[in-house]
Amino acid sequence: MSRRPARGAFVAGALALLLAVAGCGVPLQESAQPVDGIATATAPPAPATTGRMIEYWFVADDVLVGERDRSPTPVTVAEVLKRLAAGPVELEGTARSLVADPVGGALLVSAADPAEVVAQGEPVTVRLAPSFGALPPTEQPLLLGQVVLTLTGVGASAVAFTDPEGSPVSVPAPDGRVLEGPATRSAYVSLQRPSSALAQQLHSSASPTAQRS
Repeated sequence: MSRRPARGAFVAGALALLLAVAGCGVPLQESAQPVDGIATATAPPAPATTGRMIEYWFVADDVLVGERDRSPTPVTVAEVLKRLAAGPVELEGTARSLVADPVGGALLVSAADPAEVVAQGEPVTVRLAPSFGALPPTEQPLLLGQVVLTLTGVGASAVAFTDPEGSPVSVPAPDGRVLEGPATRSAYVSLQRPSSALAQQLHSSASPTAQRS
């Protein structure tokens, strides 16, 4: 018995079925399409443009110069120190940060409480790393000034410094005094220079007129 007629009938039936499906309006597409209800990859979100504007202070030679940037709210001590450690973004010249160790990037200061929020008129606590003592004596007040000027600019009344175990420590001021209690803005304000003044100073020193004098 030959099975060729049955095989031919099967092929013809399959072809008819395909034609019928096409005729029912089901589109045939050349590439895969997303299915409703299933998430697909999207572009990353744009950088945040909201938050509180803060003036962060960075080291330029033997003074501190400010740079404004946004911070998430509420502002925490940990976020402020992290931003200081990252260094300046727009300042030119020799501006830098002493908050992070240049070898390895470890923070020389940290928030005693990672969740502590900078509250208006209230002191905050910052822990000094053991490596802080390895800084040259001329750089220690500059680092402390970065921290104190930035945090008090946000609203803190003072900054209490502790050792890694949490015990209070005295810290040096730029005028040679040793501060026994929490450091206030007035102790480091002598280091402060407006960023515009520093930019003018750098521009003047690089100008042909200044070089000929």
